[in-house]
Amino acid sequence: MNHPNTRDSHPTRPRPLALILLAAALLSSSACQMARMVLPPNLAAEAREMVCVGRQGFKFNEAFDFAPFKVLDVHRTWTTIQGWDGFWFSSARASQRYEFMTQEPGGPYWDARCAVGAAVTDVEIRNFLGGDLKIALDGGQTLLGLLRERGYKAWTLALGQSVSERSLSGILEKGNVRIEIRAQHQLARTSLGSFEAAGFILTLEGEPVAAVETLNRGAVWIHRGVKPEIRSVLAAAAAALLLYQDLLALDLTS
Repeated sequence: MNHPNTRDSHPTRPRPLALILLAAALLSSSACQMARMVLPPNLAAEAREMVCVGRQGFKFNEAFDFAPFKVLDVHRTWTTIQGWDGFWFSSARASQRYEFMTQEPGGPYWDARCAVGAAVTDVEIRNFLGGDLKIALDGGQTLLGLLRERGYKAWTLALGQSVSERSLSGILEKGNVRIEIRAQHQLARTSLGSFEAAGFILTLEGEPVAAVETLNRGAVWIHRGVKPEIRSVLAAAAAALLLYQDLLALDLTS
């Protein structure tokens, strides 16, 4: 017989293994330098780094900026986890929603609503050939969102990952404009990569147009050559990625 259970959880924290690997990468590059993600050459040359101010993890009144953009009126639900336990199998689903606004002085307001969902199924057999066997059969995570400049049609943000991939990838699109989003694991000043994504690269028509670093305080780069309307939606997407919390970092089936 299955035994469903539901619980609420605080927003997630990085896995200890991820922290250990990040610390090792940091020590290998320099004892005095923070780990940083690698930027595409065109962004390193043609984009200004906008460091996040006020992004210090979970707060009931979240708000931060990466000047000149401001991220305002952030509202986040608790993470809800539903689990089922069977004879050999255990599975769980987790979900969280958040919404926010972005605004650049003199520019339009953008409203955003996002939802994160995660699921995992494990099989665990005790005393299997003299030991215990536990295998993750499947699972994954999605980040879906609508980003809308007030008075205009919304852009769709859709990213997904499997348990084995350990990073989100997907698209941001409206009409015939499609921006690809890929996780960046490579760290600067070291050959080591980060187990968790160090950030994301956003690409339009084959060229990187923005980058979002989710390590440390967070930072955003937007290519100075993009059109104003693209610049605004890139900033809104960057805020969505900076506010995203990895639900698979929770031990959902414990």
